[in-house]
Amino acid sequence: MKPVEGYVAHESTGRARLNFPSLRNKPDALSELMSRILKLPHVVCVDGRYTTGSIIIYHQAQKSTSIWQAAKSAGLIVIPNVEYDELKGPIKASITLSNISIATMFILGLYQVTRGSVLPPAFTLLWYAMELVRQNGWEEFDHGDMSDAD
Repeated sequence: MKPVEGYVAHESTGRARLNFPSLRNKPDALSELMSRILKLPHVVCVDGRYTTGSIIIYHQAQKSTSIWQAAKSAGLIVIPNVEYDELKGPIKASITLSNISIATMFILGLYQVTRGSVLPPAFTLLWYAMELVRQNGWEEFDHGDMSDAD
């Protein structure tokens, strides 16, 4: 298996989430990567989301970095050097049509609330925005756990 390029979306004690955009909607490739990561030392369980191409690694290592570093050393994954914010994790910008739609609906919904038109337009806009977030998954908006600054 050729190394897959991805990025660390979130790290905390006993858990790390890695995203692999190239494995989105590719269940066979993601399953193979998950089974190989499961064989790494200190890895307890691996959970994958095929629709987003993300893997959640549950481990017993002292630091999450040692888990994805081990996967990197084993030639399973490639994580390019990215800017890293110590409080929030990797800095990444994801501008998609879905994210633009969600932001637009939230802003318009809040604007309608300030105008006093709470129920019909504001409620509908905010409802559709939450539905888009639910369909796309919350991890797309996750920048890490702020309490996990090592």
